[in-house]
Amino acid sequence: MERRILKILYIGTLPPHPGGSGISGYQLLGGFAGLGHTVRALAPVTPATQNLGRKFDSAHASINVTRFEVPHFEIPPYFPYPDACMRVEQAAVESAFAGLVAQDRPDVVLIGRETYARYVPQISHTHNLPCSLIIHGGLTHGIIDGTHPLESAQQLLAEYRKVDLLITPAEHMAANLGRLGVTTLVIPNAVNTEMFSPAQNGAVFRSTLADEHDIVVTYAGHLRPLKRSLDLVQVAETALRQNPRLMFVIVGDGPLRNVMEDNCRQMNIIGRFRFTGWVEHHSVPAYINAADIVITPTAIENQALIYLEAQACGRLLLATDIPAAREVIKDGETGLLFRVGDVEDCAAKLLMAAADSSLRTAIGRKARAGVHSHALERIVASYLDAMHGIVKHK
Repeated sequence: MERRILKILYIGTLPPHPGGSGISGYQLLGGFAGLGHTVRALAPVTPATQNLGRKFDSAHASINVTRFEVPHFEIPPYFPYPDACMRVEQAAVESAFAGLVAQDRPDVVLIGRETYARYVPQISHTHNLPCSLIIHGGLTHGIIDGTHPLESAQQLLAEYRKVDLLITPAEHMAANLGRLGVTTLVIPNAVNTEMFSPAQNGAVFRSTLADEHDIVVTYAGHLRPLKRSLDLVQVAETALRQNPRLMFVIVGDGPLRNVMEDNCRQMNIIGRFRFTGWVEHHSVPAYINAADIVITPTAIENQALIYLEAQACGRLLLATDIPAAREVIKDGETGLLFRVGDVEDCAAKLLMAAADSSLRTAIGRKARAGVHSHALERIVASYLDAMHGIVKHK
């Protein structure tokens, strides 16, 4: 059956917001637009990132982006908005939302992040528009594990229930929400398997990071407590005793970066680390392809993009043994798992992988083949099917 062309209004993060929701958002929106759907977006920008926002918007002209200014990006639970900032943001979104709807009424509102569930579902219903919310993790992990304040958690769950369609990329998240009486549709996260693919000519770029005989171990993501970024320094200190050719490339930024660098200096291993700072998403494939091993020590994830991106590039992924990783990794076949917070276990798995290039190649090849179920075009089609389902009933 032929589907109608949709007018989609996205409310959520987009680059330069430094988080996975923005990356997922722009890839999905670009996919919708590429199939002929009309796509508009309402996304935050800070005073310090205005130029980066304009650069992104210009480079992604198929997504008609309207920006609203916030004092800083909200990255819960590390940089939550004070109530006053939240009220300012809500007022800005309500005003821009009304203008966009008056200009060209959308068929459906797609909310790209849980933080916007605090008020966007109500705004959507005020305008009699169906809305869908993507549950990426963030606030919802705190609701599930009980660390989020009870009153706020109850309010958020009430807002979730106002949404016509809840989507999450992970089976374990859907199961946890189900136990709280919230029904969600599982649509996995997407990876662009053309953008993220094994590189044939990456030697020149790799040479800027490490020597020819080094084993490059790459981490890409936020440097913050839930990601257990500091574990990387302890793992490196342990593993370097047996293999001094390991080179750790840290792609990303966050509140723990300075602490990590200080710890590396104190342990006299700073020379075996490269800190790149935050890089734009289009540059990430080069860093992954320069790696022999991609490592992620995080304690909590929903479905990390770095899992999929490393696998799409055919790289060996060494990840913590958590539900999110088990959904995409078969231990020993499409990646390697280690116990959360266990430095010795991680170092042992790392050393094993570093010593066996044939193992890295075999696992990388199987990972690349398996990740095609997350191919961007498939996930875009699944989202469109789901959104058509709520539009036709309105």
